[in-house]
Amino acid sequence: KVIDVQTATVDRQKTKIVSADDLLDAVEPLTLELMGEEVAASTPSGRASSAKTSVKTSQATDCGCEIQAEDAVSNLTWSNIERAATKKYKEKTGKWALRITDLPLSETIDSFCPEGGWRAPTFAELECMYRNRDMIGGFGNGGYYVSSKRNNMGFSLCIDFDSGKEKTLNRITRKSASLRCVRSR
Repeated sequence: KVIDVQTATVDRQKTKIVSADDLLDAVEPLTLELMGEEVAASTPSGRASSAKTSVKTSQATDCGCEIQAEDAVSNLTWSNIERAATKKYKEKTGKWALRITDLPLSETIDSFCPEGGWRAPTFAELECMYRNRDMIGGFGNGGYYVSSKRNNMGFSLCIDFDSGKEKTLNRITRKSASLRCVRSR
């Protein structure tokens, strides 16, 4: 059952009768079906593949893009981003970056998003997400949300979804951020 926690009503439900031996094999495909996801063919072990074929998106907004209904990443730190960006830079150029501004920040943050055209939001898209946060949903714990934009020091610009203020994700703040990916319409 999928229960709306605000109204305590059952939104959707599926029923399947199985033996105790088949219970674990039935749970994942039934859950995927209930959530409107495509159920993959069974693997030789009899278990369904858990490959996600689609990403749930939020309701339509005036942001000019599709927005994930759930965070792609939470607890994303500057250290995680910097390590991944440094690795990408080294792979591309064969040398180490001398300045933070040399690191491919946007491309790196995009790599935390699912495939299929999903990317980190621009700062303007992130501001739009903040304005529409109640309609989009899932921002219950607030906190920092990261964009693909960097400040003049090379660090990632964020918005604090508790206060609406522009913040910077860097080594000094030691904060973590969440990432809600977007896709062009």
